[in-house]
Amino acid sequence: MKPIVLTYLLLTSLFGATSITQYGTTVTFAADETVGQYANGDYWVLDDGNVIINSWTPTTDASGSSRIKNGVMVNPTAGIDPSQGFDSSLGNYSEALNVGNDWPRTIVSGETLLKAVSVEEAGARPQFTDIVILTVVSSVPSSGDFRPPYVGTDKTLWSGKNKSDLDYTILKSLAQPNGGTNVPSLASVEALIDRSWIEIHTSVGGREWHPTNHQQYYGREINYDLNEIMLSLQLDYTNIQKENLYIGLVQYGLDIYAALNMGATWPAKGGHNHGRKLPMLIAGNALNISAIITAANSSTVFQEDLQTFYVTQADIDLCPKYSDDGRDRECYTQEMMGMPEWGAQHDEQPIRDGSNWDIEYRQTVGAGIIGEVLTAQIMEFKTAWGHNAIFDYADRFWEIEEVNRADALNQIHLFEADMWDAYRYLLASSTSRKTSSFSGSIRGIAVP
Repeated sequence: MKPIVLTYLLLTSLFGATSITQYGTTVTFAADETVGQYANGDYWVLDDGNVIINSWTPTTDASGSSRIKNGVMVNPTAGIDPSQGFDSSLGNYSEALNVGNDWPRTIVSGETLLKAVSVEEAGARPQFTDIVILTVVSSVPSSGDFRPPYVGTDKTLWSGKNKSDLDYTILKSLAQPNGGTNVPSLASVEALIDRSWIEIHTSVGGREWHPTNHQQYYGREINYDLNEIMLSLQLDYTNIQKENLYIGLVQYGLDIYAALNMGATWPAKGGHNHGRKLPMLIAGNALNISAIITAANSSTVFQEDLQTFYVTQADIDLCPKYSDDGRDRECYTQEMMGMPEWGAQHDEQPIRDGSNWDIEYRQTVGAGIIGEVLTAQIMEFKTAWGHNAIFDYADRFWEIEEVNRADALNQIHLFEADMWDAYRYLLASSTSRKTSSFSGSIRGIAVP
């Protein structure tokens, strides 16, 4: 877990500076420049026609070795296998994409610079401790504005959106469940997302790109943290108390949309890519951006949708299952027709699905999606989500796994479990515990 250190410095005015220090890095300008911070604490600098960076430490010098580290990229491209200029020990390194060896350098509006801080170990997982984001602007942003995308050249996707535009009415104000016994402190949850989370490499390799002081590196832990963030926002804190947490989550959702807008997807890859859809949907609704809401109503982009389905005849007929990797995969039967189900790579390789409850990654993913599905139910976003299978599968998963609750890996965490117990059937439209027309058993476990 990253340390609990809050770094929001929400400025009410711009200021002049010859350097900016953030997250262990210092960027030094050739002259005094007008700089400021966005709502989430990331910096901007005003393009006055001659903004020159003289240096940005730590340097990319590898102390005599052939490795280049601590690189700087400008407007990186997001996708499932992008090239990068951050660290030569990381895959797909391109020297041409690293401007960190090119000081002094004139920077201009429309550029977003990302400075990585590499770990000492080459080829580590993750490779970075921090990534600092500096946006070059043509005019001074309003105090409280959200940062533009750090990927790509289109910086207008949510131009002018401000923290004052946040719609708090989409959040609930629920009493803390179970007497608050397992409710995390608001400060600890804020600390989970007080720095920008990075979504550039959006497939399995993305875990190497997730800086350890910003976010978790694996999808399971990312989803656990998001569950705490999103469910905490549904509790009876005041809007002022929720503000920093809401800003961090919405900025992350906006950044996911920017990557999606460039053509990025989060393919179904075991336990890597779940958790990205709901933050984007929340961001679109929080700021009333119809393009984001529409983009979220798709079942072809995000892992959680690509992995969940209703068993069809084609799934039943696809038998025997893949077994060359030595993993147990049992076929589906006619009695399972219409059952809400999950498969690690269902969209691309349904032959790797299996009806057995102990199939690889089922608990790794299922214990994480419980919280995000519950949040979507509480916020009444099921229709906007546009993929009913994940909701029915989450109900099925809960009824089999609800006894496996603990703050441990592949378990339903206690806060999420308490929230489910208290609020899953809160709405009149969600009174039935029946998950589908399927009824039967798998390995002796009753399935509703």
